Amino acid sequence: MNPIVAAIETAVDIDATAAKWVARADRRPLTPDEMSELEAWLSGDVRRPGAYGRAQAVLIYAKRAVALGPDYRGRAEVRDGKGFKLVPGGLSRRQVFWGGGAVAASMAGALVVLSAVDSQAQVLTTEKGEARAVPLKDGSLVNLNTDTHLRALVNARHRRVDLEAGEALFEVAKDPTRPFTVNTENVEFVALGTSFVVRRLNSHQVVLLVRDGLVDVRLAGSDTIVRVGAGERLKVDSRMWRTAGATPESLSPDELSRSLAWQGGHIALEGQTLAEAVAEFARYNDKVIVITDPAIAAHEITGLFEARNPGGFASAVAAAYSLTVIEDTHQYRLVAKAS
Repeated sequence: MNPIVAAIETAVDIDATAAKWVARADRRPLTPDEMSELEAWLSGDVRRPGAYGRAQAVLIYAKRAVALGPDYRGRAEVRDGKGFKLVPGGLSRRQVFWGGGAVAASMAGALVVLSAVDSQAQVLTTEKGEARAVPLKDGSLVNLNTDTHLRALVNARHRRVDLEAGEALFEVAKDPTRPFTVNTENVEFVALGTSFVVRRLNSHQVVLLVRDGLVDVRLAGSDTIVRVGAGERLKVDSRMWRTAGATPESLSPDELSRSLAWQGGHIALEGQTLAEAVAEFARYNDKVIVITDPAIAAHEITGLFEARNPGGFASAVAAAYSLTVIEDTHQYRLVAKAS
């Protein structure tokens, strides 16, 4: 590809090309040469996989509109260069089609991305303290940590996960024609084939940990993309992204291993404060540890502990810092020993 052309390629250009590729694949299976050409195009710019996934979403929604008749009007979001905004009343079927039933994308400007909840989505959940591994239809595997809720839509043209709460490890099957996208409320993570963890702390804070491969991260409504590689972690606060951005941090093999200790039912601590450790145990247990003394909460702790054994952790901390554990039905209280 001519580097000068690549440098001036706009988001609108990318959206239009993505729509053409999706339309071509919808008409008939791609040939091996076309598959190679598509793969090369997708890998040529970090914005392209996301554009391709959005164009696929248009197709899925448009095909549903066919069954509802030519006057059907649904909800839609339009990309106008400043992000995405809801269009009241949506678009008619005629507005989301090119002739022959393929994807419609505006060649003069905006790409229409239709918002819909697909009835084929697989709902996956875990209770507090539970973990489970679930295979997806494309050969990918999702490992859900405690108290996690997500929706997974995987079909012939689309691979999308909406992480509503919690934490999950995604072992993504390689498929350059179907980018694998994990979405939270404000942040999108796109991979073609890799292994990574997304942890949603609340509505605006998300942590990405990449174990293998590459993941592209984009804030909703922003053209800024951050690429995160193997052995790196990215902490995203959507309130700060536009002003300060986000920078990946490299992890040592030990740090990476500790971050994934939950797969074995453990919590790995390395110099965290007791306040931080108590909050982590609360993710896995209804019976919580309570520390009301700030001086005790500031103590640091290191070790590997069973996530479902808060009492054992409280006893170990008490022994290490000469504290007393007071237990009742709902909690373990760590207090200073009476003098």
